[in-house]
Amino acid sequence: MTGLEPLDQTRGKGASSLDPERDIEQLIPHRGRMKLVDELLEVSEDEALVRARVREDWPLAAGGKVPALVSIELCAQSAGVLAGWKRRSIERLGGRGWLVGVRDAALYANEIAVGSDLRIRIQPLLEMDAYAVYRGEVHEGESLLAEVELQVFRPADFDAQMPLGEDAL
Repeated sequence: MTGLEPLDQTRGKGASSLDPERDIEQLIPHRGRMKLVDELLEVSEDEALVRARVREDWPLAAGGKVPALVSIELCAQSAGVLAGWKRRSIERLGGRGWLVGVRDAALYANEIAVGSDLRIRIQPLLEMDAYAVYRGEVHEGESLLAEVELQVFRPADFDAQMPLGEDAL
């Protein structure tokens, strides 16, 4: 990825030890077992690389696995991270919105093992007012697990309706 800002490994491990513009919980409203993405690894205006480690407490986890369908939510949360990073650098706001459609999805695995270390690459294809389309890929190592195109809606007054942090739903 060219033009991305890589994670500064000297500042500590994990996004929470980084500046607020890279702290996942400052960028998306998801908390607890609903927060699937863990760390913003690289970012630019045009794409982001996000890390997620599959946990036993994830929704749909059973028998040490999650269905690959969870890749859609991984891409949606990664799109929120990218949008949040872009908005925070301009307006100090996070990336909250609604997933309103899946334009396309190709799942190349049936399930993903708990403990898998995933990388999600997300890119905006179209951003127009409150509507956006994102393309995401989910990888485990060299294996491509999923390709997803998402439609997202984010009204201008969403921040007043949906706060981050302790006030979040």
